Amino acid sequence: MELDELKQTWTEQARKLDRVLSLNLQGLKAAQLDKTRSALGRFKAFRFREMVVGIFVLLLLGSYIADRVSVPTLALPAFVVAVSFLVPVISNIRQLLLLERISYADPVTTIQRKLEEIKLHYLRSFLFPVLMLPLYMAYVSVTFNLFFGVDVLAYGNPGFLWANLVVSLLFIVPAVWVLRHLSFKNTDNPVIRIFVHGNGGTQMVAALEFLKTLQEFEEEANGELRV
Repeated sequence: MELDELKQTWTEQARKLDRVLSLNLQGLKAAQLDKTRSALGRFKAFRFREMVVGIFVLLLLGSYIADRVSVPTLALPAFVVAVSFLVPVISNIRQLLLLERISYADPVTTIQRKLEEIKLHYLRSFLFPVLMLPLYMAYVSVTFNLFFGVDVLAYGNPGFLWANLVVSLLFIVPAVWVLRHLSFKNTDNPVIRIFVHGNGGTQMVAALEFLKTLQEFEEEANGELRV
């Protein structure tokens, strides 16, 4: 009789422990998901602001190009600059759409997979601007024309233009280096950290860390429950 009572007591204690672990898991999940939602909310704000600014600049550049379409030395550089803004705008729109598809009722692994997809698009949004480094003279051309009314490509000093051509070629090396090392794993490098963390990437990293902690706790709790 005492053995039966002991078994019953043990069974009841095990059930209580299961309930406690389940409640702890639910509480941690709610807390970690709230942190994830908050971090992604800030990340989304970055993407939205960048998209709005990009669209505004594109409208200005569109007007600029329309007014100078008959002058190739002005219109072509402005077109290059416009493309450098258009690509990030498209990337931001894509990221915002992907963020809207996240349901926090989904399993943690599903949310993580969606965030990894967004993270990939986030990194790709830097590719074209980095490739634009050797073409920085397009920005110089537009700036000189806007502020000084000068068509620097058509009437600029030849020495100045040749010097900038050499600098443009030199920029190919750092551009290729950045493209090869641009990854969340290389944030120990200060240059890569500027790209990855300086534009909302910190919030993306935080969201992934919150989910990783939750996943580890779930695996540990499930293991204890099985035991």
